[in-house]
Amino acid sequence: MNDRLKNTILCSLLMAGKIIVILMLTEYAVLIIFFNKFTRKFDFAIGADFLPLIPVLLAGMSFFDRHNAFCTANAVSRRNRFISAGAVLAVICFLVSVTNRIIWALISETWISLGELVRTVSHMRMISGGNIPADIAEMLFFWGAVFSIGYFLGGFRYSKGGIAVMITLIISAAVMFGSVFLYYIIDFTPAMAVMYIPVFMQRSAVTSVIFDIIIASSLLWFSVKLSETTIERRGAKLK
Repeated sequence: MNDRLKNTILCSLLMAGKIIVILMLTEYAVLIIFFNKFTRKFDFAIGADFLPLIPVLLAGMSFFDRHNAFCTANAVSRRNRFISAGAVLAVICFLVSVTNRIIWALISETWISLGELVRTVSHMRMISGGNIPADIAEMLFFWGAVFSIGYFLGGFRYSKGGIAVMITLIISAAVMFGSVFLYYIIDFTPAMAVMYIPVFMQRSAVTSVIFDIIIASSLLWFSVKLSETTIERRGAKLK
């Protein structure tokens, strides 16, 4: 690892420091709230990892703005930008997955992680008991996929504008929720076509992790290329 890459990763982590602090405070706030309201543990907690979903997604969007400005100003190469974004992703998602799992282990006797819940709903399988190391490992990559989606949305907003992002999200929501109603009319809905591969990959924790890695790496790489194309296009207009 050369010095330029090391400095890029270090600066990227420093830029993400505020995001990391906010995410950790959010996690600890959940612990404090639940401990204040309940004098004993939950007997059972379902989808306990769901709470950080929106904060991690927004963290990815917020980090893109800072990271993109830094990389553009310092002429950071595509490779170094990708690696530094991946380093920040790894640190944030590791802290969130570890903290979240420890918190729910403290306030509940038994739990179902979000990954296990998705597999159970997708394939109607038997629910396995909570396992801290397995859940941390799986949710690490799950949060990586969520963070990368946020990073991509940040890049899409930078390239196409906030209105385009809102329209895309509205159309996606319409397809998904509209398919719920279409299911009563037709057997195969648009959502089934879009979600077939993701649902298929949820058959096991291993395939789920592979799917999350593919999503995270491809979206990060595409976001980098998207921002570079936007910069080149804007430079051409100035000339």
